[in-house]
Amino acid sequence: MKVAEKAAEITSKIVNYFMIAALAVMFVSLIAQVTLRYVFGLGLFWSDEISRYLMIWIVVLGTSVLLLDDSHIRITVVEELFPERVKRILGMLRYVIACAFAVLILIYSGDMLQSAAHAVSTNMRIPMNIVYFCFPVSSVLMIFYSLLLLIKNFIGLVKKTEITGTEEGSDVV
Repeated sequence: MKVAEKAAEITSKIVNYFMIAALAVMFVSLIAQVTLRYVFGLGLFWSDEISRYLMIWIVVLGTSVLLLDDSHIRITVVEELFPERVKRILGMLRYVIACAFAVLILIYSGDMLQSAAHAVSTNMRIPMNIVYFCFPVSSVLMIFYSLLLLIKNFIGLVKKTEITGTEEGSDVV
């Protein structure tokens, strides 16, 4: 379990650094585009396209990091009404749903990669597989992270059950 947690931490850091670098490239290319267009009357033909594709990578990879950090937007009003044990079960259900969704994305992203095998971008002429490859990468990360969090929640649920059983005077030692 410690190895999986360390692997999740390392992959999360790598993804975060990639997203920071991608955002920096987006920023520089867009500033250069605006400066060249409005100051010199020139333009970069690739600036908007690279920014669009990097934004796709940032958003799609960001979903996996948000899953690991448990930072996705959710409404917790109903969840807060339940005791801790039910909250853990709801969390486990949330991770099962996230894992199933990631498996579906992984399956369909394979089809998408095959259908875009010969497509290239309009301006930069890069293979669209490079753009679409963010979906299987993010899906694999989401599957890994959701399974890790599911197991951690299950272990926490089992340990909490044993502690509660001991506190209630049962024979569990």
